[in-house]
Amino acid sequence: MEQLNLRLAEIEDAEKLLLLEEKNQDKNFAINMTTRKLPREITLELIENKIRRVSDIKGVYVIETANKDIIASCSFDFTFHRNGYTFLNFNTLSENTDTLNVEALNMIVNFCFQNLNFNKLNVYVRSSRIRDMDTFFKCGFSVEVCSRQRLFINGNYEDIYHLGITKYDYLNKTFTVNDINEFLKKECFNIDKDYMIKTNVPPNKKLLIGEKVDLTLITSEDAEKIYGLSLNSDDKNYASIGAAAPISLNSILESSKNENDLYFLKERISFGIKKKDGEIIGTIDADTIDHRNRNLMIGISIYDIGERGKGYGREAIELFTDFVFLEMNMHRVYLGGFAFNRNSINLYERIGFKLEGVNRSFVYRNGNYYDEYVLGVLRQEWLTLRKYIV
Repeated sequence: MEQLNLRLAEIEDAEKLLLLEEKNQDKNFAINMTTRKLPREITLELIENKIRRVSDIKGVYVIETANKDIIASCSFDFTFHRNGYTFLNFNTLSENTDTLNVEALNMIVNFCFQNLNFNKLNVYVRSSRIRDMDTFFKCGFSVEVCSRQRLFINGNYEDIYHLGITKYDYLNKTFTVNDINEFLKKECFNIDKDYMIKTNVPPNKKLLIGEKVDLTLITSEDAEKIYGLSLNSDDKNYASIGAAAPISLNSILESSKNENDLYFLKERISFGIKKKDGEIIGTIDADTIDHRNRNLMIGISIYDIGERGKGYGREAIELFTDFVFLEMNMHRVYLGGFAFNRNSINLYERIGFKLEGVNRSFVYRNGNYYDEYVLGVLRQEWLTLRKYIV
């Protein structure tokens, strides 16, 4: 077996890494979620900027042979230190053998767990990239989430597989190599043309008005009320991957200044959840909006503990999901629930969201790692469920 060396990349490696990046452009659509190819000089500048981040975790790593030939590279696209996980961007030469790719990836995985002290590694892989998927499987990764029809490429939707491995799995070799064919056999809607779907919803329907609650803009007075409720609420335990720490009034006031640009709806939308008497009890928002692939993630908080279990949260999610599909023209909506909050997971499933996988050891809470259950619903599924399709 060829002797390999793992090291931090240097500026002199930039041109070689650019060639490696270009050869993996198609594979990395799963990470960048776009088919847009940047000019060569811009990509080179981005690579050089990554290399200059010389700290252990933010740098770019290369794997080279005894002859100093770079055969693979790795960087970290998103790292959440508190929860101890990161997303890998692993590139290899197409002419590498499968054995060489597995050896290179194993070096990265071992380094991440033994030297960088991560607890969990994740990676996105397109469902059509069977060879890449097999490499990760052979290194102990397993499919945790199948984000159905998340990537729009070449006129069709493609699934994105979220693979993961924990330090416990790797060091104790408790993993089981998955059969790739079993995952590719999963049934899901084959929707090529969303615009062909016709609904029976009139253009003047007030989508944000419900029987129990209304979804409204958040005023400064609402923000102060939310702040007061949050002081005695356990919402942070259930609705944040960050530490369960109190939020400041200033942060709520700043976010309330966002008036939801209903023309572009670019990066984030947020509504207050108000009862019919005008009292605000929580918020619902989307802060992960992917307009190209028409994916969106929902987050909901009912800060007033006394108002839970009355159907307000359920109706708020239904109203918001209607808005997302019928006004924002999204194709897929997803959300997550932590393992210790089974009630929310059961609610999402009752509403019509389908379990797409489990993101293991995702959140660190009160000294323990907990799984996140990922659920999603596609446009046609939701419109059929709500009887909105003609």
